[in-house]
Amino acid sequence: MGCRSASSATTILRGARCSPDRPHRLCAGVKVSDVGFLPKPLQRPHPPIWIGGHSPAALRRVALVGDGWMPIALRPPSLLRPPEMADKMARLRRLLPDAGRAEDEVAISVTAPVVVTKTPASPRPLLHGTPDEIAGDLRQYQALGIRNFNVNWPGADIAQQSEAMDQFMGEVVPLVA
Repeated sequence: MGCRSASSATTILRGARCSPDRPHRLCAGVKVSDVGFLPKPLQRPHPPIWIGGHSPAALRRVALVGDGWMPIALRPPSLLRPPEMADKMARLRRLLPDAGRAEDEVAISVTAPVVVTKTPASPRPLLHGTPDEIAGDLRQYQALGIRNFNVNWPGADIAQQSEAMDQFMGEVVPLVA
């Protein structure tokens, strides 16, 4: 599109998807015109726009144009354990009023791999362990106000991932629901 900013590109995309006409907008010196998107989404005013990442630029983008924030919490080298997640959430809360938005306008989720084991390990990565250990880890994120979790399942194929999902649903979710 020629935009120098992901926030500007997101704004243009939102306009193209949701505007009944074809938007004309100047973006970083590039005129974007006659942009269309069909079929138009049923959700109003538009489908939610979720922003990933947790760099300062990503948090600014969330504050400006995001309906949701979806950082990946446990991917090295930049881990978002609960204390780090709390810091990032505090920064986002400070940015939202500057963007003219209320806190409740942005949903927050966490994306992370979860591995359920039968026996405890020490040391153990966050969200890897017995059902009780994983439930305790999830409760730490819940205590921050996070209600949405995107779980990455272990496994080399869909059958192994399905088994991991069933185990999580049967053994972990009842402990945090």
